[in-house]
Amino acid sequence: MSASALRLRVLLGLFVAVLLVMATANGTSSYAAAGVPAIVASGAANPPAAAPTAIPKPKATAVLLAGCAAAANLTPATAAADDLTNAAAGETKIGVAIALSGAAGAYGASQRKGLLLAQDEINKAGGVDGHTLGLLIEDTASDKTQASTVFQNFIEEDQVLAILGPTLSSEAAAADPLAQAASVPVIGMSNTGNGITEIGDYVFRDSLSEADAIPNTVAVMKNSLNIKNVAIMYAQDDKFSSDGYGVFKTELAKNGINILDTEVFNTADTSFDAYLTKIQGLSPAPDAIVVTSLLGPASKIIVKARDMGLNQQIIGGNGFNTPLLITLTGKSAEGAIFGGAWSCSSTDTTNQAFIKAYVARWQQAPDQFSAQAYSALKILADAIHRAKSNSDTAALRDALAATAGLATPLGSFTFDSGRNAKQQTFIQEIKGGQFVLVAAK
Repeated sequence: MSASALRLRVLLGLFVAVLLVMATANGTSSYAAAGVPAIVASGAANPPAAAPTAIPKPKATAVLLAGCAAAANLTPATAAADDLTNAAAGETKIGVAIALSGAAGAYGASQRKGLLLAQDEINKAGGVDGHTLGLLIEDTASDKTQASTVFQNFIEEDQVLAILGPTLSSEAAAADPLAQAASVPVIGMSNTGNGITEIGDYVFRDSLSEADAIPNTVAVMKNSLNIKNVAIMYAQDDKFSSDGYGVFKTELAKNGINILDTEVFNTADTSFDAYLTKIQGLSPAPDAIVVTSLLGPASKIIVKARDMGLNQQIIGGNGFNTPLLITLTGKSAEGAIFGGAWSCSSTDTTNQAFIKAYVARWQQAPDQFSAQAYSALKILADAIHRAKSNSDTAALRDALAATAGLATPLGSFTFDSGRNAKQQTFIQEIKGGQFVLVAAK
């Protein structure tokens, strides 16, 4: 074991007493989250899609949102990475390829914390059928070439049972084919771009695709916000952003919402004055500005738009679903609406237990990316158990495909026939410096 790994294990040990008490109080005895049975319908056919859920107004849910409010008041996760972990001898080795630096570094840092929390809960409960899970965490640096190198090392040198990640859809498009060729199961924890699971039958994702989330967001834009005209801004050099643009464009047209202007930029851009000046001069003025990009550009666009006096509704996608957006934009993000895969406002028992455990462990707010990462490891652990093997990748692939009704912070989780997440979309608004649930569909 490396010195850095040893230091981390010592630090993690300080949390044992608290976590054990929490596990006992919540009845943690499964590979799913605390307090909820591991499988509602293990291996069953896909359950019918949940009907749209009406969400009470924030005032009526003040008590129920206490967990979310408590989390929101803490310092959100940052991109700073601490010591990584290594698998000890005899542990079931799981490769973790996440962006701890680069454009998606903020997302990767949150994913790491969610994974370590899930690993602690699983291993302190005895592991999976007596085998503890060891996470081999490597930084992809938000780069598709680096992601491919990390995958290759996991497969050839470490001989991992499965891989979690990578963070970006563009990284996944480059690296996932390597795992598919080697018959190593992959669970994408934040890959929302098009065509990811089509890479092959060993590729899964617990991240809700933009193709599933955006239509519900556009429905809210039309039916609740009465938006008729929009301007769109998107990053052309990032798969998540460009794929999101494509879905928005299609869905806006279907709903009779006019696109007055489309502004294209790159993820490395730091000045958005020219793009926003053009939007400011449109006649008629757009009712909303749709922004599909990663956190860095999105936060700069929001702040600059407000500084220029552009007060239109701002609509985003999954990339908005982190407390860092509020940290980076302050009051400028007030009123922004987006659709995502997770909500801290969800009163689901498993979700509330996750928030409580995450806050206790990290003393900061969880976000969608930590929730998806936490869920991914719980989903994987459950599948390893049902595969009855910690070495047979084909059996694990089959068990993953059969995942249905698993209780997670994302809700009752099922992989559909295309190995995509089958779950609700949470439409949220930034209000009073917090994420407020508008609707769940």
